[in-house]
Amino acid sequence: MNEKHAYSSAEEARQEAAKALQTALDRLKDIQRRLKKMRDDDVTDMRYQLDDEKRKLAEIIDRAGKEQRMVGLKEEYYHTKSSCQYYLSTANNPSLQKRFDDCTRDEHEWLGYNSSGFIKRKIRELNLLSWDIRRKDLGYVTNLYLYYAMKADDEYKDIKKAALLKKRGDEALERKLPDEIVGIVYQLYELLIDKDTDEMMKGTGLAG
Repeated sequence: MNEKHAYSSAEEARQEAAKALQTALDRLKDIQRRLKKMRDDDVTDMRYQLDDEKRKLAEIIDRAGKEQRMVGLKEEYYHTKSSCQYYLSTANNPSLQKRFDDCTRDEHEWLGYNSSGFIKRKIRELNLLSWDIRRKDLGYVTNLYLYYAMKADDEYKDIKKAALLKKRGDEALERKLPDEIVGIVYQLYELLIDKDTDEMMKGTGLAG
């Protein structure tokens, strides 16, 4: 199955799950309206039937929600895989290619198991592989460093230390050594007051 077909299949599954969810929600609303019209002391078979259908619909809604989340996770996997393939095409490194092949081997089989934990693990592996490729790219790590170097002083816990790191970072740029620049980027990131809202490092292996 090629990537285009995989994306198409995932989108079809998403639409089907969304349709089933909306149908169940609409029916549940209708049942709730009918139950509200009944008196509290109404003990007819109709009330029991509606209550039973309400319970079954709740199960369908819960299942549909899980299916939608699984489809979203698979789409994230395919997107991460596609990005990694692009970075690999620029690296021309057999060792990194082997890591990619090992990670994605038999994907159609284990994707069918619908194990969210396993798919998340594969996504993390691909993100780490992408990061191992990009961290050797001088242009990429330079832009990464400049992103943190241009942040306002008040975004860092220790302004003096951040200023020192920025000075060292500027010198590292002149030496054009990616590993040295990455080391400084990592230290600047650790000094951030609010890491949770910082998107730049996500998927690099230095942040979750």
